Amino acid sequence: MTNPFSLNFLTSVPASDEVLSGWAILFAIVFAGGFLVASVIAYRAQTPFISTYFRRRPVQQCMSLAMWIFGLGLFFFLIRLLQINPFTLGERIWMAVMTVLAIVLLLWIAVHVVLATRRGPLPKAASRYSPQGYHAAPTRRPVRRRHT
Repeated sequence: MTNPFSLNFLTSVPASDEVLSGWAILFAIVFAGGFLVASVIAYRAQTPFISTYFRRRPVQQCMSLAMWIFGLGLFFFLIRLLQINPFTLGERIWMAVMTVLAIVLLLWIAVHVVLATRRGPLPKAASRYSPQGYHAAPTRRPVRRRHT
């Protein structure tokens, strides 16, 4: 059995019988699920749990980064599945790099979720029309009528 962490193993292209190994299928399931979850959260960043603890813009930016990482992982899986090696993109090292990046991203998100839940919910933003708002409610100007 070869060492999966050796440079010779990581910089080689998998053989045709190794393309759909158990690890490759697990990689595809995890990265497809991660891409799907990241796209749903980026689209619906104002769900009750997320908006209670996080602002919308940072959540969308983080999920955009997650979609890039999981999307590139799916791209490298597709290169492996098609058994092509353009510009050495079919080597095993790229899937290993994407796995490490996904683990780092998930740990970073977990740390921020734990810190946010310990901090407690965000204060409610002052509404434009509330008495505590940043200025008085705007008044409507009357429609200018033309005299004929």
